[in-house]
Amino acid sequence: MTDTAYYYIDTHILSKLASILEKEKDTQKYRKLAEEIRKSFRKKIFNPETGKVENNSQTALSCTLYQGLIDNGEKEEVLP
Repeated sequence: MTDTAYYYIDTHILSKLASILEKEKDTQKYRKLAEEIRKSFRKKIFNPETGKVENNSQTALSCTLYQGLIDNGEKEEVLP
C-alpha cells in the first residue's frame, strides 16, 4: 500500500518539476500517470464509503492522508 502512495507522490512531484523546467510533454505524461495511480488506489485500496484503507493500519491511514490520496471531504471518514 505504501509503495503505491509513494509511486503516486513521486510522479506528482515529477509533473511539477517538468512544469518548472517547461517540459510540457513530460508535465502531461507524469500528471496523467499520477492521476491513473490515484484512481487505481481509490478503486483497489481505499473505500470512500467506509473511510477504510486496505489493512486499516496506522501506517496505511497516515500515508493515505499525507500523500493526498483522499479528498478533503473524506478526511473525517478516515480519521477515527
